[in-house]
Amino acid sequence: MFIKSNNLVIGFILLIWLANFNVLKSNEDVYGTLIISSINLKEKIYAKNSLYNELKYGLYLHPISTDLKSEFSNIIIASHSGNADISYFKNLDKLKINDEIKIISKKKTFLFRIINIYEDKKDGNVKINRYNTKTLSLVTCKKNTTDLHLIISAVYQGKLEKKLN
Repeated sequence: MFIKSNNLVIGFILLIWLANFNVLKSNEDVYGTLIISSINLKEKIYAKNSLYNELKYGLYLHPISTDLKSEFSNIIIASHSGNADISYFKNLDKLKINDEIKIISKKKTFLFRIINIYEDKKDGNVKINRYNTKTLSLVTCKKNTTDLHLIISAVYQGKLEKKLN
Protein backbone atom coordinates (compact mmCIF):
# COMPACT_ATOMS: atom_id res chain seq x y z
CA MET A 1 0.00 0.00 0.00
CA PHE A 2 1.33 3.38 -0.96
CA ILE A 3 0.73 6.36 1.39
CA LYS A 4 1.36 9.85 0.17
CA SER A 5 3.37 11.89 2.64
CA ASN A 6 0.91 14.81 2.42
CA ASN A 7 -1.97 12.56 3.55
CA LEU A 8 0.11 11.21 6.41
CA VAL A 9 0.86 14.73 7.66
CA ILE A 10 -2.79 15.75 7.35
CA GLY A 11 -3.86 12.61 9.24
CA PHE A 12 -1.35 13.33 12.01
CA ILE A 13 -2.52 16.95 12.29
CA LEU A 14 -6.15 15.74 12.47
CA LEU A 15 -5.26 13.35 15.33
CA ILE A 16 -3.59 16.17 17.26
CA TRP A 17 -6.60 18.43 16.66
CA LEU A 18 -9.04 15.73 17.85
CA ALA A 19 -6.96 15.08 20.97
CA ASN A 20 -6.93 18.78 21.84
CA PHE A 21 -10.71 18.92 21.60
CA ASN A 22 -11.27 15.94 23.92
CA VAL A 23 -12.54 13.68 21.14
CA LEU A 24 -10.05 10.86 21.72
CA LYS A 25 -10.48 10.23 25.45
CA SER A 26 -10.06 6.58 26.30
CA ASN A 27 -11.71 4.61 29.07
CA GLU A 28 -8.23 4.08 30.53
CA ASP A 29 -8.18 7.80 31.33
CA VAL A 30 -11.28 7.50 33.51
CA TYR A 31 -10.94 6.88 37.26
CA GLY A 32 -14.68 6.80 37.82
CA THR A 33 -17.88 8.84 37.87
CA LEU A 34 -18.92 11.32 40.56
CA ILE A 35 -22.67 11.38 41.22
CA ILE A 36 -24.40 13.87 43.52
CA SER A 37 -28.12 13.43 42.88
CA SER A 38 -29.22 16.27 45.18
CA ILE A 39 -27.56 18.82 42.85
CA ASN A 40 -27.99 16.88 39.58
CA LEU A 41 -24.27 16.25 39.11
CA LYS A 42 -22.90 13.28 37.19
CA GLU A 43 -19.41 13.74 35.76
CA LYS A 44 -16.39 11.65 34.85
CA ILE A 45 -13.36 11.73 37.11
CA TYR A 46 -10.17 11.32 35.11
CA ALA A 47 -7.24 9.30 36.46
CA LYS A 48 -4.44 11.20 38.16
CA ASN A 49 -2.05 10.48 35.26
CA SER A 50 -4.56 11.45 32.54
CA LEU A 51 -3.99 14.51 30.39
CA TYR A 52 -7.62 15.42 31.17
CA ASN A 53 -7.13 15.50 34.94
CA GLU A 54 -6.99 19.29 35.05
CA LEU A 55 -9.38 21.98 36.28
CA LYS A 56 -9.66 23.32 32.74
CA TYR A 57 -11.47 20.09 31.79
CA GLY A 58 -13.81 20.07 34.81
CA LEU A 59 -13.03 17.79 37.74
CA TYR A 60 -9.52 17.50 39.15
CA LEU A 61 -8.48 14.39 41.10
CA HIS A 62 -5.73 15.64 43.40
CA PRO A 63 -2.42 13.72 43.13
CA ILE A 64 -2.35 12.95 46.87
CA SER A 65 -5.68 11.12 46.59
CA THR A 66 -5.38 7.45 47.49
CA ASP A 67 -7.11 4.49 45.88
CA LEU A 68 -10.63 3.55 46.97
CA LYS A 69 -9.40 0.04 47.83
CA SER A 70 -7.45 1.40 50.80
CA GLU A 71 -9.25 1.28 54.16
CA PHE A 72 -8.29 4.88 55.00
CA SER A 73 -8.28 6.32 51.49
CA ASN A 74 -8.85 10.02 50.97
CA ILE A 75 -10.20 11.04 47.58
CA ILE A 76 -9.81 14.78 46.95
CA ILE A 77 -11.68 16.26 43.98
CA ALA A 78 -11.70 19.93 43.01
CA SER A 79 -13.67 21.88 40.42
CA HIS A 80 -14.73 25.42 39.60
CA SER A 81 -17.85 26.99 41.12
CA GLY A 82 -18.43 29.82 38.67
CA ASN A 83 -20.69 30.03 35.61
CA ALA A 84 -18.50 28.30 33.00
CA ASP A 85 -19.50 25.01 31.36
CA ILE A 86 -16.75 23.29 33.38
CA SER A 87 -17.91 24.72 36.73
CA TYR A 88 -19.21 21.37 37.94
CA PHE A 89 -19.19 22.48 41.59
CA LYS A 90 -21.32 25.61 41.03
CA ASN A 91 -24.06 24.13 43.25
CA LEU A 92 -21.82 22.58 45.90
CA ASP A 93 -22.97 25.27 48.34
CA LYS A 94 -26.48 23.73 48.20
CA LEU A 95 -25.31 20.45 49.77
CA LYS A 96 -26.31 19.61 53.34
CA ILE A 97 -25.08 17.33 56.09
CA ASN A 98 -26.21 13.72 55.40
CA ASP A 99 -26.56 14.23 51.63
CA GLU A 100 -25.27 11.25 49.66
CA ILE A 101 -22.45 11.21 47.14
CA LYS A 102 -21.55 8.23 44.97
CA ILE A 103 -18.41 7.32 43.11
CA ILE A 104 -18.67 4.58 40.54
CA SER A 105 -15.25 3.08 39.89
CA LYS A 106 -14.35 -0.24 38.27
CA LYS A 107 -18.03 -1.28 38.14
CA LYS A 108 -18.45 -0.76 41.90
CA THR A 109 -20.53 1.99 43.50
CA PHE A 110 -19.06 3.57 46.62
CA LEU A 111 -21.52 5.48 48.80
CA PHE A 112 -20.41 8.46 50.90
CA ARG A 113 -22.43 10.62 53.31
CA ILE A 114 -21.61 14.29 54.00
CA ILE A 115 -20.57 14.85 57.62
CA ASN A 116 -18.90 18.26 57.47
CA ILE A 117 -19.10 21.45 55.40
CA TYR A 118 -16.52 24.12 56.14
CA GLU A 119 -14.48 26.99 54.72
CA ASP A 120 -10.74 27.54 54.59
CA LYS A 121 -8.61 30.52 53.61
CA LYS A 122 -7.18 30.54 50.10
CA ASP A 123 -3.49 30.69 50.96
CA GLY A 124 -2.06 28.01 48.69
CA ASN A 125 -2.93 25.19 51.11
CA VAL A 126 -6.33 23.62 51.67
CA LYS A 127 -7.08 22.10 55.07
CA ILE A 128 -8.53 18.64 54.46
CA ASN A 129 -10.05 16.93 57.49
CA ARG A 130 -9.13 13.26 57.95
CA TYR A 131 -11.35 10.60 59.45
CA ASN A 132 -10.74 6.97 60.46
CA THR A 133 -12.40 5.60 57.32
CA LYS A 134 -12.52 6.18 53.56
CA THR A 135 -13.05 9.90 53.02
CA LEU A 136 -14.17 12.00 50.06
CA SER A 137 -13.25 15.69 50.05
CA LEU A 138 -14.76 18.08 47.49
CA VAL A 139 -13.06 21.46 47.13
CA THR A 140 -14.13 24.60 45.30
CA CYS A 141 -13.97 28.37 45.68
CA LYS A 142 -16.65 29.85 47.89
CA LYS A 143 -19.08 31.93 45.85
CA ASN A 144 -18.97 35.73 46.13
CA THR A 145 -15.54 35.70 47.81
CA THR A 146 -11.99 35.79 46.56
CA ASP A 147 -10.26 34.45 49.65
CA LEU A 148 -12.14 31.30 50.76
CA HIS A 149 -12.48 27.65 49.73
CA LEU A 150 -15.61 25.62 50.39
CA ILE A 151 -14.81 22.05 51.45
CA ILE A 152 -17.28 19.17 51.70
CA SER A 153 -16.21 16.14 53.75
CA ALA A 154 -18.00 12.84 53.25
CA VAL A 155 -17.29 9.46 54.81
CA TYR A 156 -17.69 6.01 53.32
CA GLN A 157 -20.97 4.20 53.97
CA GLY A 158 -20.31 1.05 51.94
CA LYS A 159 -20.55 -0.39 48.45
CA LEU A 160 -23.92 -0.56 46.78
CA GLU A 161 -24.88 -3.77 45.04
CA LYS A 162 -26.49 -3.58 41.63
CA LYS A 163 -30.22 -4.22 41.77
CA LEU A 164 -31.53 -6.87 39.40
CA ASN A 165 -34.78 -6.17 37.55
